[in-house]
Parts: sequence; C-alpha cells; structure tokens
Amino acid sequence: MRKENLKGNSPMLKFLQKYVECMIRCSNGSIKPVIERGNRKEGGSVVVYTAVEFIKIMIIAILAAQFSYGCAILLLERTMLDFYQLSIFNPPTNIIQKATNVFQRVTIGSGYYIYTKIGKYNWFVRKILYIFILTIQGCLSVILFQVIKLIFEILVPIPL
Repeated sequence: MRKENLKGNSPMLKFLQKYVECMIRCSNGSIKPVIERGNRKEGGSVVVYTAVEFIKIMIIAILAAQFSYGCAILLLERTMLDFYQLSIFNPPTNIIQKATNVFQRVTIGSGYYIYTKIGKYNWFVRKILYIFILTIQGCLSVILFQVIKLIFEILVPIPL
C-alpha cells in the first residue's frame, strides 16, 4: 500500500495510513512502532489497538462457534453429540489431552451441555426447547459482545 492509494478524509483511511507508516518503520529496523500525533510521539498505541482488535475477533469466533455448533446439533442431533463425545478424553491422562478438552469445551461445549440437560424430554419438546435456548444464546452472545466491545472502546480509543 502506498500513501497515494489512501486518499480521503475518513477516520478509517487515516488510521490505515498511520498503520502502514508504522509497519514500514517497523520493517526498516526500528524496535517498536511509533506514530506521530501533533508534536509528540506515541509508541505502541497501534500495537495495543491491534491486540484489542484481535481479542475482540477471538471473542466473536468463540461465540459464533458455540452458536453454530448448537445449530448443527439441532439439525444432526446424535451425529454431533457422538462427535463431541469422541473429541473429549475421559479421563484426560496428560497435559495435551487436558488442553484438548478445554479447547473443545470452550469452543463447542455449550450446545452439548444444554442438549444433554434437555435429553429427558421427547423428540418434539426437546427440539422446541433447544430452538428457544439457541435463540436466547444467540441474543445473549450479541449483547455480551457489544458490552465487551464498548468496554474496549472506552479503555483503548482508536489511535489516529
């Protein structure tokens, strides 16, 4: 990207221009990124902002994985439940198996847990309850992300 390609007055274009300049400085051998703002220099503000954006993307990915696996359980039921049971080590014997279990529970565990709790009902009631629970989970995921996003925006403003 060159400076000539970034024309306009929007804040995002200004941010991208500063970000590209910062990355060029980093690739030229400087130790940490430096962005000039007025007469002072701020070091690392883009790095912090980028880290916060990465954290927000990871939160979105986890919430979306939980919801999408729940939808897959709704459609394929026993197949997805059996897949989850195969992917969990019972009992885990070493650190790699424990890490795998934690990863599976964090990314796709809520759908399995909820579906096993409502498994005592007949097929039709279980499906209706699960649709209702998935709807609530989707709404809560959006609300939770918006709250986290607001907190991050207050703590780490966009470096321009």
